[in-house]
Amino acid sequence: MDLEDELLRQVDGVARDTGRSRNQVVADSLEQAVRSHERSRIDRAFEGIVDDLDYQDELLRLEREMSRGSEEAWGLLDRVAERRQGGESSTG
Repeated sequence: MDLEDELLRQVDGVARDTGRSRNQVVADSLEQAVRSHERSRIDRAFEGIVDDLDYQDELLRLEREMSRGSEEAWGLLDRVAERRQGGESSTG
């Protein structure tokens, strides 16, 4: 890899300040760039979903199907929490 002298001096400064090697600073920077690129690629892939009416309809259908189960699950968790709080106050 061929880098300009000024950039290498700056990389060496970062390495010195952070206690890493030049190679580690470069590798970390490249990994960060790759992750950023991947996030952007995924974001672009999902941009079309916002305007996809069929997808929005499917989401609403799934939410209606699952909401009752979700409400029942939250109710069960609330009852368990109430029992635990009741048990703690009677023993405390």
